[in-house]
Amino acid sequence: MTRDSMRQICRAVMIAAWCGVAVGCERESTPTGGEGGAAPETGEVEAGASDGAVTFNRDVAPIIYQHCTTCHREGQSAPFTFLSYRDVYKRRNQIRQVIRSGFMPPWQPEAGDLAFVGDRRMTAAEIETVHGWVQAGGPEGSAADRRAAPTFESAWALGEPDLVVRFPRTFMLQADGTDVFRFFRVDLPIKQRRYVAAFDFRPDNPAVVHHVVMQPSGSDRVQLLGPVQPSGATERMPITAVDTADGFMTGWVPGRKPLPPVKGLSWPVDPGSSLEVQLHMLPSGKVEPVQMSIALYFADEPPTMFPMKLRLGSQEQDIPAGATDEKIEDWFQLPVDVELLAIMPHAHYLGKEIRADAKLPDNRRIELLHIVHWDFNWQEEYRFVEPIALPAGTTLHVSITYDNSEDNTRNPNQPPQRVLFGPNSSDEMGDVWFQVVPRNAQDAAVLKGQYAAKDLAAWVRGWQKRVQVAPDDYETRNRLAIHYATRGKLHLAIEQWREVVRALPGSIGPRVKLARALAQVDEHAEALVHYEHLVAQRPGHAGWHFEMGLAQMGLGEAEQAAEQFGAALAIDEGMTDARLYLASMLTAQDRHGEATVHLERVISERPNAATAYDMLANIFLLDNRPETYDPKRAVALAVKACELTGLRDFLKLRTLAAACMAAGDAATAERMLGGAQESARERWDEDLADRIVDLIERAVPKRDGEALLN
Repeated sequence: MTRDSMRQICRAVMIAAWCGVAVGCERESTPTGGEGGAAPETGEVEAGASDGAVTFNRDVAPIIYQHCTTCHREGQSAPFTFLSYRDVYKRRNQIRQVIRSGFMPPWQPEAGDLAFVGDRRMTAAEIETVHGWVQAGGPEGSAADRRAAPTFESAWALGEPDLVVRFPRTFMLQADGTDVFRFFRVDLPIKQRRYVAAFDFRPDNPAVVHHVVMQPSGSDRVQLLGPVQPSGATERMPITAVDTADGFMTGWVPGRKPLPPVKGLSWPVDPGSSLEVQLHMLPSGKVEPVQMSIALYFADEPPTMFPMKLRLGSQEQDIPAGATDEKIEDWFQLPVDVELLAIMPHAHYLGKEIRADAKLPDNRRIELLHIVHWDFNWQEEYRFVEPIALPAGTTLHVSITYDNSEDNTRNPNQPPQRVLFGPNSSDEMGDVWFQVVPRNAQDAAVLKGQYAAKDLAAWVRGWQKRVQVAPDDYETRNRLAIHYATRGKLHLAIEQWREVVRALPGSIGPRVKLARALAQVDEHAEALVHYEHLVAQRPGHAGWHFEMGLAQMGLGEAEQAAEQFGAALAIDEGMTDARLYLASMLTAQDRHGEATVHLERVISERPNAATAYDMLANIFLLDNRPETYDPKRAVALAVKACELTGLRDFLKLRTLAAACMAAGDAATAERMLGGAQESARERWDEDLADRIVDLIERAVPKRDGEALLN
């Protein structure tokens, strides 16, 4: 078989996912019964069969119906049916070929001590039976032995679903290009909380679908990032508010077969919620329609098991051209007892061999999964028939070997090229996912914390490696910058974002993040340049006017800052923070009357806005004009500000003391400050308590409250 023909078969297998017999078993063209062609008349077969011969009706039909017909029937992904003697007879030679080679039925794991749900392997005896039947010419056998083909209640593998949803509109995939990623929101028309116990995917055009990732989204109509296209798709990931299916492997890849429900294992969806679905698609050379059905199966009761997913693998793949045994490995030691429910491996076309095992604290080793010949087209989640108890101290271990040579018939690059980690089909990945259930919530928290730290470190190493070997991968630079920024390493983040913005000047997200990071490290002048660019691009974005005002504040440009805060309010009157900052800038310019109007509006709209009360108290205390100076009103406002902050904010306590002294209300000052001091001592906040003592000592003798504020 040539390399090109093998590639064609591999691609066709994606269309025939889960078939009992693969595409490539095309109808045999020999016109007579002996070597192929139409099935002979029944009487001829029976007359030619000896009593001891293997026959279809008695021996082969049970094997085919058990291992093949589930997929080879109407409504499933297989391209032809195996529901009758004639169906099987006309493809008998190819059937024998693919089952003897192990290519069919599709099942990647090697036989081991642990059993998986839905194991499709044929036994040696079953394979020999089919071989003997083909050798004998494919006799049908006695009608008395004939078995009825299995019947199915639904075209769906798990039976009729409780709910089937589809994309709002068909997406038209471009003819040319490489990998295309799109996100779709699929609303769930449910009227009460339901619990998803199983699911299935059915792409209308599976040949162009590389993989699907699905996650539930809450009923708060989460924001989809990026412009929504007429198809309902968006190019960027949604911001979701829930993570209810986090412990489940809620995706689809070629070859994945849906697993039946397990009692107590499900995830909730509520009225108004939706599914956020990512599709990774591969253009075929012509415009292709892409649409998908998603089937959901609901449990009657809430879940009693709450699983977690652990991913072991690497994001540092750098596979040289010609390498035949490039290996990655990863380990994780379980800090708590868990039960292992399922395991799912993933790699792309260079994947060769995958191993996963568990080393117990007593040094015993359990082989969890071993795939000798990895095939991207037959990826599955493997659920253990019986959960595997793994005690604390168990070390999970994964190794994945890659073949980047010409001998790898699935290698997309001929001649082979250097391949790096990445999501595209031309990149490579390597992961094994473990679905585990801790004993209780406390153990789950411990496991989540330790695993999250390990997983994040792995991703960071991968991003750093990617930036090193592919410096023009600006998406990875952005991810690395976000990581640095969230951990306070702003200068490292700024370095990455500068590169992104330099290369992609139209990239808004990284520019916003860069401007904010610069402002945080007091690089306000450079931040201002980026905000000016953003505002010029989208003058109607209130938030950017607001942040530009903050940058100008950092430069001491009160008048210009006030102008930007005003521009933000002109776009969004409800932006309270912009109104507070505008009032602050107006106060700095001694425009107390204008500031008062804005502060009083904030208080009317947000009665719990302590800062507004405090700022207004300062205006009534410090403005010496007769029409504005009002120490008694300042006392009332300052008291409110202190109460709203629980007597814990020193600056607001200081305003209160100054107002009380200016108003001659020493009793209120002593009462409030004394209460604040006592509260601080009760909280063991000695620093605040000492500062309040100093405040009392300075404030009580004075009658000039203004001096206290200077």
